[in-house]
Amino acid sequence: MLVRSGAWQRGEPFCLLDLDDLLPQVDVLSLHCPLSPDTRCMIAAPQLAKMKRDAVLINTARGALVDPQALADALRAGLLSSGAIDLLSQEPPMDGDPLLANDIPNLILTPHIAWGAEGAASLKKGVGGEWLVEKSRI
Repeated sequence: MLVRSGAWQRGEPFCLLDLDDLLPQVDVLSLHCPLSPDTRCMIAAPQLAKMKRDAVLINTARGALVDPQALADALRAGLLSSGAIDLLSQEPPMDGDPLLANDIPNLILTPHIAWGAEGAASLKKGVGGEWLVEKSRI
C-alpha cells in the first residue's frame, strides 16, 4: 500500500505500510481496488475499529470490499464519522441489505454511477487513460 502525504516530487522516497498500520492514521480512506479473494471484506469490523472516530470511508470500487453489516454498525456506534458507498455488495440491492436500513447516520449511497461523470467518459475513450499511464511512470 502506497502512503503519501502532500505533493510527491520525483526522486522522493515513499512509504509502504500494512493496512492495519495505516488505518489509525487516515482521515479519509478511499478504496480503488478490484474485488478478489484477498480484498473481499478487506474493511470489516476489526479494520473499522482501528480508524479514527472522525474518519471517512469512501468505496467507489466494489461493494464487497466492505463488510456492510460492520459498516452499518460502526456508523450507528459513532466509530466512524461517515461513509460514502457507490455500490452495494449485491446489485441490484436485495431486501435486508444492512446498508439500506433507515437508522444509519452519515451514510451516502449512490447507485454505482461514478462512471457517468463527464471526466470519466474521456477515460473510457482512452483519452485520459494515456495521461494516467504516463503519470504512473513518474
